[in-house]
Amino acid sequence: MINDLAESQLISAMKDQNLTAVMYWLNHRHNIYRNKLEISGDVNVKNKKLSREEEKEIMRALKLASLITNNNGIGGKNEIKSTDNKEADQKSTIEK
Repeated sequence: MINDLAESQLISAMKDQNLTAVMYWLNHRHNIYRNKLEISGDVNVKNKKLSREEEKEIMRALKLASLITNNNGIGGKNEIKSTDNKEADQKSTIEK
């Protein structure tokens, strides 16, 4: 109810040609007038081989996040759980 009252007051102020109210409405309700941050630059991707320790840490993080299950112990196959809702029951198998 309070939100409706506040919106009604804002609309009334806009009808009275209150420029501050008009700017507030546009900044918060219209995509063109919203505050934006534009970032530009180049992305440089380096494909380097992970160390054995880095691989272990990544696998540990995936297990802690319940995104991977290890059925065969270290050095075996790991199943990565799909996070896509359409494919929630599918699993991809990767070799360590």
